[in-house]
Amino acid sequence: GGSAVPDGLSILGRCSSRMGGGWDFCSVCRPPYTGTAYIAQMIPNDEVYHFPQTNHITFAPGARSGWHSHGGMVILVTGGIGYYQKEGKPSQIIRKGDVVEYPEGVKHWHGGSANTSFAHIAFNTNPELTGLEWFDRISDEEYQKLTTE
Repeated sequence: GGSAVPDGLSILGRCSSRMGGGWDFCSVCRPPYTGTAYIAQMIPNDEVYHFPQTNHITFAPGARSGWHSHGGMVILVTGGIGYYQKEGKPSQIIRKGDVVEYPEGVKHWHGGSANTSFAHIAFNTNPELTGLEWFDRISDEEYQKLTTE
C-alpha cells in the first residue's frame, strides 16, 4: 500500500539507492521522520563546475524531520509554509522565498506546517563533510505547541 510517488521523486522512508555526491541518502531512509517527505536530486556534487549537491525536498502537511546535524547547508523555500528550529532557539515560520542557513554541526529540524505542504531547495555548502547525525523526533505534543501560520 501507500500513496503514489510523483515521477522523479523517492520517499525518504523507502529509498533504495545511494544518491551521488557527499551524502549517502540511504542513511536518511531510517531517520526519525514523521509523515511523508520526498526528495529529488537536482545536482550531484560537481567536480567540473564545483557546484554543491542540490536537492529539492517536499514535506507533506505535518511532515517533519527529527533533530539532526550535518555539514553546512542553505535552504531556499520554494513553496508552502514550514517551520525550522535550531537548537536553543525558538522555532521559526518560513515561507516561499525565505532563505535559511544551517552552519556545520548545528542541531536543527525542519518540516511542513500542520495544514500546508512545504518545499525547499537544499544546497550542501560543505561537500567534503559527509557526517549526518540523527537525534530525537519532534513529538506531536511539541509540534502542536509551535506558533502557527
